[in-house]
Amino acid sequence: MEIEIIYNVFRSIYQETGYNKFVLLGSLSVIGTEINKIPKNMMISNDIDCYIPDNPEAIFELTQFQEGSDFHKKIGYYIDSCGRNTAALPNRWESRASRRLIKTHKDNILLIIPSLDDIAVSKIYRFADNDKRWIIEGIKVGLIDVDNVANRISACEYETHEDTMKAKSNFLELLNENRLPMPCDVFDWKNGEHDFSDDFNYSIDVSYNVNSRQYEISVFDFQQDKTIGCRKFTFFDKMEQARELLKESPTSILKVRKQCLKK
Repeated sequence: MEIEIIYNVFRSIYQETGYNKFVLLGSLSVIGTEINKIPKNMMISNDIDCYIPDNPEAIFELTQFQEGSDFHKKIGYYIDSCGRNTAALPNRWESRASRRLIKTHKDNILLIIPSLDDIAVSKIYRFADNDKRWIIEGIKVGLIDVDNVANRISACEYETHEDTMKAKSNFLELLNENRLPMPCDVFDWKNGEHDFSDDFNYSIDVSYNVNSRQYEISVFDFQQDKTIGCRKFTFFDKMEQARELLKESPTSILKVRKQCLKK
């Protein structure tokens, strides 16, 4: 029902202006996925972020559809006018976008919707509280791919190096705080990691348990020919520090308090 209301907003714009092509950004871009998979709390938004690709400036003139208008008060949704570069979208987002045809009595309306991974990238750059909640939910239900987002953060050509580094840091922090899998370039959470101590007396296996969302460390002693201990960590964000500790003194990791591995 909500999706049809959103479609009706675009029908109303088309009837008044004749524009029949739009790019949908923001939280409501989730309608671009399979309808039966949309979590309700990813639809908690009444602002429709969009722009008109054929005439990007025209969207700013549609005051009758903007926040506080009679249309907004009547329908419950309003247009939040955007420019082409309002959202930090990674290169080649157009090739990954989905397309929806909205039927009218005359011409169909084309709605272009970036992939949720690409929308997540734009939200990482903005990083408001509602953006964080939307990303977390999308990852939990499998609509957003952690590795895709991590790889595409640096593919936004209009963002500065400083903003890109901040976005990468924010994303890892968000994942860690919510006990979500880290990207494979930070930790291979799909296959785990295997290493040896500096003296080669121990082997160390670190895996990620998707169900408990914990990192599990197992230390094997070659001299005793047995596993000498296992530990679980809810937080394991300083991976480099942890790897060094494991290699220098694998047995100490079995005793260390998990707070020592936190930032």
